[in-house]
Amino acid sequence: MQFPAPGCLAEWRANLPPMRERIVGALAAVTIISTLWNVSGMAAIPSIISVALAGTAFLSALIPLPFRDGSREIGQDNRRRLLRFPGFWVGVALTALMLCQHFNPSLEVFLPEKGWWHIGYFEDCVTWLPNGIVAPFGMDSRLGMNALRQICVFGSAWLVLCTLWCGLRSRRVRTWLVWVLVLNAVLLAVFCLLRWSNDLTKEYLGYKTGVGSFFGVFSYKNHAGEFFVESLALTVALALATWRRNAEKFKKSGSHVLLAVFALFLWIAGLCTASFAGIAESAAWLLIVPVLVLTSGLMRRATWIAAAFVSVMILGLAAVWFTTADMESTWKKVGTKFEMMKAEEIDDRAPLRDLTRQMIERSEMRTWLGWGAGSYRWIAPSFQAQMPEF
Repeated sequence: MQFPAPGCLAEWRANLPPMRERIVGALAAVTIISTLWNVSGMAAIPSIISVALAGTAFLSALIPLPFRDGSREIGQDNRRRLLRFPGFWVGVALTALMLCQHFNPSLEVFLPEKGWWHIGYFEDCVTWLPNGIVAPFGMDSRLGMNALRQICVFGSAWLVLCTLWCGLRSRRVRTWLVWVLVLNAVLLAVFCLLRWSNDLTKEYLGYKTGVGSFFGVFSYKNHAGEFFVESLALTVALALATWRRNAEKFKKSGSHVLLAVFALFLWIAGLCTASFAGIAESAAWLLIVPVLVLTSGLMRRATWIAAAFVSVMILGLAAVWFTTADMESTWKKVGTKFEMMKAEEIDDRAPLRDLTRQMIERSEMRTWLGWGAGSYRWIAPSFQAQMPEF
């Protein structure tokens, strides 16, 4: 048995990224993973948890930390990088707009214990400033959405983006983070497919969706489809990068093979969401992936044989899955969409565009200032009731 050479552990520790970057990467990963598993941050309590974790990660990239590996200097440089980041100032402006709408309401929602809600008007609203709507946050009411909750939803993504932009510089930490996100996506795909195949689509963690059904942790199937397609893209990118790195070291196998299996699995999950956008984008990747592989210059004869063998196995498993699972509603939905696209003078998105136009043109002031953050849930139904075709 061959033991590691003396001092190799010390050398490994010496080559580790600074502690600040490791903390920032870990907190960013925890924020993203927690948000996904907590109803994708759509409910009231999960949105608060998400923005709190994102804020912690954001502060960890900027505040002084008691480490002796240059963390203080890195924090100062991170603050300078943050101030030069355009996305930070766009987020500041958007947050200020939503706060102005929250503290200058023109409408108020009255939500009874049962039945439909009512909307009243504020007479002392400053009309020349952006105004919004007073509505429940959703903590102790059956429905909820307002500007503060929109700030939580938007703020968590904005803070994570700023954290990753100014706080992560080490390629190793970025690679670790991508690996964590890919593995989490695979676990989510397994969980979502198991719940979907067992017809557990009515609720998740006690939360129920008003329209449609859950696909695992996602309350909206289009969200699930987009998530799995984007995770597929991330997995393919990581697989190609890992494959190239292994080829430079003359390795015939490596983790890129495992990533290829993960990518195929995520592709199947995207198809099973029954989302038309997810299915269409997943089908597009059948063309994108071969082009990326063929233009990478990494294919060899042995690799072709192995890839063909693995592809046959995966396609066989996919065929078994699709024949045993209930895919009738999915294929029926796809067929209906294609029939509507082929038919003349039929546009299934026209009612939605008409609804949006009516909401904007209802008042001339709304054209530029809008109805206020978090108001769509309360304003849109009154327009939808006037449009039977919607």
